Amino acid sequence: SEMPAERNSITESWQKLGAKMNSALDSQAFLYQHKNLCQPKKCLNCGIGHQLLKHD
Repeated sequence: SEMPAERNSITESWQKLGAKMNSALDSQAFLYQHKNLCQPKKCLNCGIGHQLLKHD
């Protein structure tokens, strides 16, 4: 059986944006994304960040 997703302020922020985290693998992926793309403000290098910044 899979380990449950982590719960912390970062994963909760992602979930508020609609991210689905069903396992520890999912939450680790979003924590990696946050550390390597969000914190250094590389939004345009990220598909999620690019969509969030896109103006309709």
